[in-house]
Amino acid sequence: MWKDFSGSWGSANFGRRMVTTEKGHVGMALELSRRGDLVCLLFGCRMPVVLRPEGEYFRFMGECYVHGLMFGEGIEAFERGEYQMEKFELV
Repeated sequence: MWKDFSGSWGSANFGRRMVTTEKGHVGMALELSRRGDLVCLLFGCRMPVVLRPEGEYFRFMGECYVHGLMFGEGIEAFERGEYQMEKFELV
């Protein structure tokens, strides 16, 4: 059973790394992700995304999985005032 799981885990997460957020959430993001990137919930997106600040703009790096922000939990936290809305200009 472990062999089946580990084989699936490796192929499903190729090019990804474990990440943590400032608030202590753990997840998986692109291997290119680095400290200083932002995990954002963009209205209309099905998953959190990683944005990289570049001057006054942000570069879309890709989607990510963050435990505790999926399945509506992040929106619920936003509605409780734990997160704030920001506008981003993407390049």
